[in-house]
Amino acid sequence: MLQALLINSEDQVLVVGSGGGYITACLAHLAQRVTSVDSNAEIIDFARTNVANSGQANVEFQQLGLAKIDFASGFDAIAVTGSLPSVPLNLKQALKTGGRMFIVTGHSPVMQALLITRVGEAEWTTQSLFETDLPRLRA
Repeated sequence: MLQALLINSEDQVLVVGSGGGYITACLAHLAQRVTSVDSNAEIIDFARTNVANSGQANVEFQQLGLAKIDFASGFDAIAVTGSLPSVPLNLKQALKTGGRMFIVTGHSPVMQALLITRVGEAEWTTQSLFETDLPRLRA
């Protein structure tokens, strides 16, 4: 995920699914700013504590379900930490032109890790990176 996203020090990054905070902390180490969203307040609190303990102070946490994500073209990169059946349009629209998204889609036991790049106002390219099987993201 981190290699595919090619994060640089000026990037604004969205993490969908806060989990334990590890991916968020890794991305915060590489990027200028990270916004981590999750629908579960307890998971956010756990991730917030772990990220703070890692020394990263450039992270904002928001309790927000997947369907409520409505960031208009604001992110250079998006990392989705759980699988989804397909790629939600609202996530694609949250990318800046040139922005990249790592997401795993499909159904168990064979899913695809994808790198989606926004190339225009309403255009995206999709590159299949590898097959995997990842637990569903909780909406």
